[in-house]
Amino acid sequence: MVFLLIFIFSYMANFIWEALHAVFLYVDHNFTAMKYVLMVSYVSLIDGFLILGIYLFVAVVWRDAAWIREMNGKHICTVLITGLLLAAVIEYRKVIVTRAWSYNRLMPTFFGLGLSPCFN
Repeated sequence: MVFLLIFIFSYMANFIWEALHAVFLYVDHNFTAMKYVLMVSYVSLIDGFLILGIYLFVAVVWRDAAWIREMNGKHICTVLITGLLLAAVIEYRKVIVTRAWSYNRLMPTFFGLGLSPCFN
C-alpha cells in the first residue's frame, strides 16, 4: 500500500510541476492541448516510477522497506543525492548526448543542464 501511495503522490506532484513549467523547457514544441496533456501525463508516469525506484533504493541501502514512517536526516540526504544524480544523468543524456530536447532562453542552466524556471 505504501508503494502505491508513493507512486500516486509522485505522479500527481510531477504532473502539476511539469504542467506549470514545461512551457519554459523546450524549443520548437508546438502542441495541441490534448498532445500537451498526454506528454505531461507520460513524463509524470515515468517520474512516478523513478521516485518509486528511489524509495526502493533507499529501502535497500538502509535495509528498511518502511523507512518513510520514521524518516531521519540520513534517509532524506540519500533521497536528495540519489534524486539529484538521477536527474542530472537523465538531463545530460537527453540534452547533451542524444539532443532529444533543448531549453528555450527562459530556462537557466548550470553546466548546460536546466535548473528550473523557478530560479529565473
